[in-house]
Amino acid sequence: MPLLPLSLPPGVYGNGTDLDAAGRWRDSNLVRWEGASLRPVGGWTTRKADAFAAPARGMIGWEDNSADRWVAAGTFDTLYVMSASNTVTDISPADLVAGNQDSALNYGFGGSFFGTGKFGVAREDSGTFSQATVWSLDTFGQYLIACNPDDGRILEWQLDTAANAAAVSNAPTGNSAVVVTEERFLFALGAGGNPRLV
Repeated sequence: MPLLPLSLPPGVYGNGTDLDAAGRWRDSNLVRWEGASLRPVGGWTTRKADAFAAPARGMIGWEDNSADRWVAAGTFDTLYVMSASNTVTDISPADLVAGNQDSALNYGFGGSFFGTGKFGVAREDSGTFSQATVWSLDTFGQYLIACNPDDGRILEWQLDTAANAAAVSNAPTGNSAVVVTEERFLFALGAGGNPRLV
């Protein structure tokens, strides 16, 4: 049986129906295109399995101006960085406010899904909802920018493992998250404790 050549253009076309994507790649996983040829991704490497004392609730990887690779991760009470040589360093400020390792559910009235429990049976009005601490991490050039809603400060780390991250001067406090745009504008979300203020 002779082989039939297929000339599918590179890239995935996932919009519309299967018929809309006729003659194109519809879905993919762990592949890349080199020129017009489909190739497998080179593989995965475990950096350090037991790097952090608690589950990471925010992580970012980046390359600095010297082409050194970094990974930063935040747990409920610690901010870590990991160098390309797998050296993990705690860069948390000494006065970092610890957050919640786990979330807590409100099992009282209005605290669950509709239809949960039996109709007409009063539920105990106990428990309050609290979220697990989640970090927002970004880079400002080659420097790390970090914020978690429990601490509320915008922190900056300048690639010195001997120094901890420090609060950005004159920045608002009580922030929920932080975002840095491609133009290097730093946005404080929920600034000053007001959830609608940017």
